[in-house]
Amino acid sequence: MTTEHAASPDSLLYIVHAAADRDLAILLRARIRDVVPGLQVFLASKAGEIPTGEDWLAHIHQNLKAATSFLLLLTPRSIERHWVWYEAGVAWSRGCRQLPVTAGGLDRATVHYPLKAAQILAQLFRDLGAELESPEVFCRTVRATALPPPGSPADLQRVRDALAQVFEPPRAVLRRMLAGDHLTFDDMRAVLERSGFAADGHSAQLVLDVLRRTDLLQADDNQRWSLRPDVKDSVRRCLNPSLAQKFQSLAEQMRAWAGTQTGGFDGNGWQQKFVPQLTALRQKARDHGEDDAWLDKVPSHYTAVHQIADALVRVAQRLPDE
Repeated sequence: MTTEHAASPDSLLYIVHAAADRDLAILLRARIRDVVPGLQVFLASKAGEIPTGEDWLAHIHQNLKAATSFLLLLTPRSIERHWVWYEAGVAWSRGCRQLPVTAGGLDRATVHYPLKAAQILAQLFRDLGAELESPEVFCRTVRATALPPPGSPADLQRVRDALAQVFEPPRAVLRRMLAGDHLTFDDMRAVLERSGFAADGHSAQLVLDVLRRTDLLQADDNQRWSLRPDVKDSVRRCLNPSLAQKFQSLAEQMRAWAGTQTGGFDGNGWQQKFVPQLTALRQKARDHGEDDAWLDKVPSHYTAVHQIADALVRVAQRLPDE
């Protein structure tokens, strides 16, 4: 059962969060209000929280001064935001109760002082005087809110970004996990040794630390590590992509690159970032009897980049996804 605990009428919990984590913050506020009746919860990014026409910054500072406790929502996005650190600094300087929690894939081990005492979400509710009926279900909801759907383009990009931090020794361990293996620390040492890498305890610990920071792994009660089921397909596509997936991936990278560019067309950037891959894939497509005139184009504007990306997707759809 969920245990409720009525709050003092003058209690105000201020949720420190990044705007990018707005949906997760709204979810937390709703659940906190359910289990702690009477607790006022301030959330700056919630529409209607700050009255129309009122000075935004003044209203923020008013609530920073009135808050009796602070929930510091730490995610890979918020931990890099200066404003989040500013609000956390106000909480620190006022000596108010602080409840730092990690979510959205942020490893508590990577949080620096003074926020290093971050806890898991289930503990947050205990600190507020309540118990979650099912912490596991709630945390699955949090993960679904904070992370993109498995297999979506956003999820693939997240996994791709995580794997960019991972070099060949940890990838050897990941490939074993892709085969369905659950690996202990000693198993990882054995994988490293068979793959020709240093297999002493220090090296194996470094590999495990790197993989844990990617938020791609899970551990059972016996400390056997495996890939999280929701990322397994994305990891497989990134580590062992089919030819069709390589075409799709390059198209996604092109669109993402074009979407972040400002000013005139960056021809040198295009040449360095995409031409080698595009040339190789164009030849592979022709080896399979597939082609598209746009794959031969040399773009001079970003609209043409999107058209080349569309051509890559058309060819991918005609290639076997195996």
